[in-house]
Amino acid sequence: MQGVKVVGSMIWSPITDGNGPAKLYQAFGDCLSKNYSTNDRPLYGQQLEAMAVSVIRDTVANMGIMEMLQSRNVIKKRIIDATQQAVKGWGINVETIEISEVKISSAKFFGYL
Repeated sequence: MQGVKVVGSMIWSPITDGNGPAKLYQAFGDCLSKNYSTNDRPLYGQQLEAMAVSVIRDTVANMGIMEMLQSRNVIKKRIIDATQQAVKGWGINVETIEISEVKISSAKFFGYL
């Protein structure tokens, strides 16, 4: 077990066809139409972040260190697949997830090398 830091971003869009808008409104309600200042985070942003953190933790926990460091595309695909599954009922389509940094943050790990 080692500490790992993963930095990235997610781009999503509302599903505009079929029942997508209704699902999005059911999931997030009135917070979609409010104006937020740059210091204020909307509820849907907080919920998406919490879900993404959970998916990333699960993904990273089930990978080896070398696979994680060398295979960002594998991490990205696993996270996109798991995220799409998690938001299936939210009226959201995950366009892409970008992984900008994967870093071992445990000093103990480097003592073994």
